[in-house]
Amino acid sequence: MGYFHKVIFGTARKRLKNKGKVTFKIQWLVIGGQNGVFNCPTLVLNTLLYAYGDFMYRVTLVCRGLRKEDGPEASSDIMKEFESHRKWHANPACAWDGENLKFVSETDFDNDGQATLDEFGDCIAAYVTNYCGSQVVIESVEEI
Repeated sequence: MGYFHKVIFGTARKRLKNKGKVTFKIQWLVIGGQNGVFNCPTLVLNTLLYAYGDFMYRVTLVCRGLRKEDGPEASSDIMKEFESHRKWHANPACAWDGENLKFVSETDFDNDGQATLDEFGDCIAAYVTNYCGSQVVIESVEEI
């Protein structure tokens, strides 16, 4: 095994030993490749850690304050967006309950829900014509 594998397995063991509570502070990890040195983003490292047993998080968001006529179509459009273009979210689900738009997805990187909140908010802005006065909140984040 090369240096790359040692970094991946060493970090994965450390993360598993501490039950996933280690927060990576590195922005870039420089590793030796076959043709020299190249940069590996932390997101790639975390994705690789997931492949070796890293933790997943289920993020639940709620958007309140949308107009009743916008909810059903927004739900459908946002589901299509996450299924087609944001594939790093596993098992996305978006539903309109008549008053609130609820979104749930699973990720291997978003332990506080902020990244999913940002992406969901972008979708609201893109697919809802009049979203003024609405508010998106993190309902829960659970380790699964």
